[in-house]
Amino acid sequence: MEENTVKSFKLYNEPVLADLQTRIEEVEGRARERTLQATDLLRFATRVEATFTALGIPLAARVGAVVEVSGMTNRVANSYRGVPYATEARLQRNTRGWLVTDIDRAPGRAFADGYRITLANVDPQGLLNSILTSQRITLECHRGAAGRLG
Repeated sequence: MEENTVKSFKLYNEPVLADLQTRIEEVEGRARERTLQATDLLRFATRVEATFTALGIPLAARVGAVVEVSGMTNRVANSYRGVPYATEARLQRNTRGWLVTDIDRAPGRAFADGYRITLANVDPQGLLNSILTSQRITLECHRGAAGRLG
């Protein structure tokens, strides 16, 4: 990691966002393309939290979730010479909310919708069962019914 890496900012209130924006600008230096704003990080954290709620993912399963955000939202033209750098951030969910654990200027990675979610330390089967239960969905499997039409 570079020396400009930012550690541990909680996305809770306006003074923190203002301080975080100052630190992001320090990391970005003179860059004006493929950059991020503190409000972008708050927006992504809010969107991911809403997605978790809509899917019925329990709070216990959200702890440790990681969201990687990139200022590079689309591909760069083939005529671009060199490696395009972008501001990238890493947010991690703890028991109280989202924490910005890393901000760096690195060779850009384009994520669909600008971010990627990783659920860490989660049993996939247990999570699926929890989501199905919270949404009151029941799955039934019938043997011999596959391939038959009515």
